[in-house]
Amino acid sequence: FELGSHAPVADETEVPVDQPVDLYFSAMPDPDSASRRTMLLTSGQVQYTGSFRVALLDRRLRYQPARALPPHLGLRVHIFAGLRGLDGHELAEKLELGFMTGSGVSANS
Repeated sequence: FELGSHAPVADETEVPVDQPVDLYFSAMPDPDSASRRTMLLTSGQVQYTGSFRVALLDRRLRYQPARALPPHLGLRVHIFAGLRGLDGHELAEKLELGFMTGSGVSANS
């Protein structure tokens, strides 16, 4: 069970403040393993709340922040071992991805 692609991409800048974090995996993620124990969105010591949704067809875990993120802020996505696929395999290691918000909203808003 491995992370494939993700959006925003690592070190992306000008990310819309309302954009969700999408993580695509090599196998279908187990919805029961998606929680604040297995994934966090942070800036410094601040943790952002939101909801998790799994789309099994495209093997995606989506994290939607509860509200728009602050503009021009560096954020980190932390993905922990414990996140697993439906086959029971866990993520091999902790991963971190960083990005920076811009000031606008996504075109889909």
